[in-house]
Amino acid sequence: MKPATGPIVSNASPLILLSGIGRFGLPESLFGSVLIAEEVRTEVAIRGAGRPGAIEVATSAFIRIGIIPEPTTVQRLSKSCGIGAGEAATLALAQAVQASMAIIDDRRGRAAAAALGIPVAGTVAVLELAHERGFLPDLRETYLRIRSSTGWIAADLLNASLERFRLPRIQ
Repeated sequence: MKPATGPIVSNASPLILLSGIGRFGLPESLFGSVLIAEEVRTEVAIRGAGRPGAIEVATSAFIRIGIIPEPTTVQRLSKSCGIGAGEAATLALAQAVQASMAIIDDRRGRAAAAALGIPVAGTVAVLELAHERGFLPDLRETYLRIRSSTGWIAADLLNASLERFRLPRIQ
C-alpha cells in the first residue's frame, strides 16, 4: 500500500468489521482521519443502530463526513457500475476529494474503483499495514477473531495474507 498523500475515504463494511473485532481505531492510527459519505454514516450509525460500528461512527472524532458536490453522481455510479448506494457514494466522494485511497471490501465496488482510477484497498490491506507499522502485533489472532465474529472475509484471502507474513494458516 502506498503512503497516503491525500484524504482516505471508507465505505461502511470496513468500519463495521473493524469495530466488530475491537480494532475501530486502526484507521486513525494509520491515516489520522477518514472521510465517509453521508450515505455511509446513515448505513452504519442510523440503520445499523445497536450493531458494531454504529456508536463509533457517530461519535469518533477521526471520522469526518465528506461532501459530494454533485449528488447525482451517486445514482449514476450505482447504476452504471452495478454497486450499492454506499459504495457509489464512497467512490463519488473519493473522486470529489481526490482521495489517496478508498477502503472498500465489496468486490464490485473495488472493481469500480479500479476502473475509475481510484486507488483501493480492503480491510485486509489495512490490517496488514497496521501489522507492519506495529499497531497490530498479532495479525493471525486478528484474523481468527474475524472468522469467529463475522466471517465476512474468506479464509483463503486471510490465509494468503498470513502466508505473505510467513504466519500459520487458519481454518
